[in-house]
Amino acid sequence: MQDFHGMHTGDLRLENDMDLYGMVVGNVVVPTGKYLILHGMITGDLKIESGARMVVHGMVQGAVLNLGGDVTIFGMVEIVDDQGPTKTKIMAGAMISKSKRLG
Repeated sequence: MQDFHGMHTGDLRLENDMDLYGMVVGNVVVPTGKYLILHGMITGDLKIESGARMVVHGMVQGAVLNLGGDVTIFGMVEIVDDQGPTKTKIMAGAMISKSKRLG
């Protein structure tokens, strides 16, 4: 698994499994078969494709768009939108800014 510290400006599509400790100023896509653990921040939307895995300990300032991946949220996100057959797991202590959960 690759560690990322620092800042990435622009949209990012993962090519490897990643522990993200830094910041992405843009949108992030976790493609099928990839795994992202977010400890840092994403300023845009986070899209998790079917068959991808994602754990949020940090913050997503946009929407978490779950298209059928395995998604668990411990941290803070703006909104959760489950668009696929699987439901995002929101753990005790997680914060969803919008009062309405989509999906």
